[in-house]
Amino acid sequence: MKIKTLISSISAICFSLVVVIGVFFIPAKAASAANINELLNKPVLIENQQTKRYLFSDGDPIKGQRGDEKGWLASSGFESPKVVGTDANYYNRALWKIIPNGDSFLIENQQTKRYLFSDGTPIKGQRGDEKGWLASSGFESPKVVGTDANYYNRALWKIIPNGDSFLIENQQTKRYLFSDGTPIKGKRGDEGGWLASSGFESPKVVGSDANYYNRALWTITTPLSQSTESTDRYKYLRKETFEGCMS
Repeated sequence: MKIKTLISSISAICFSLVVVIGVFFIPAKAASAANINELLNKPVLIENQQTKRYLFSDGDPIKGQRGDEKGWLASSGFESPKVVGTDANYYNRALWKIIPNGDSFLIENQQTKRYLFSDGTPIKGQRGDEKGWLASSGFESPKVVGTDANYYNRALWKIIPNGDSFLIENQQTKRYLFSDGTPIKGKRGDEGGWLASSGFESPKVVGSDANYYNRALWTITTPLSQSTESTDRYKYLRKETFEGCMS
């Protein structure tokens, strides 16, 4: 009788442990057209649907007042750092804040305080007329950078629902936020960083005139209580805990 009671107690503890772990490591909450307003003015991850890369701010954080850099081109005296697509949230540089501004949004990096910004000429003609985003297509899509201010309203974006994802369209250039490069492989963080010096240089993010190969579709999530690493630990722990209870 005592043995049965002991087994029942152990089973109950194991079940409780799994439940508790499940509570503390809740999957990130995805945005939808219905709840996008719930994700404003708080840290979010913006992940490309096709490449699974996170929108990521390179370069130094801004200094002084907004506008002190006087522009985003090298000719202004300061060339704004690029925005890239990374396989992980290194140093929290993949966290962004979506800030309402009239009918559009500013998208500000949590660490660098830089605004997501569309360089290049506005699109002309119909969407898809540029026939791609690489120079080999006949037109190389302009880069997306991180600026210290909203120059010429090029840091204003529309967030347009598209199925379970979003198109993120620049208000001035009408270009879509677009993820270049190969999709991530293996686990998040396997690339070891985003600079060439880390052994892998993260591909750039550009502004395209169309949603080629669905690379202009993004999901927006808010990390509730966990990093990718802790999520992986949770999956491992939960599997081992469950197997241990059943053995």
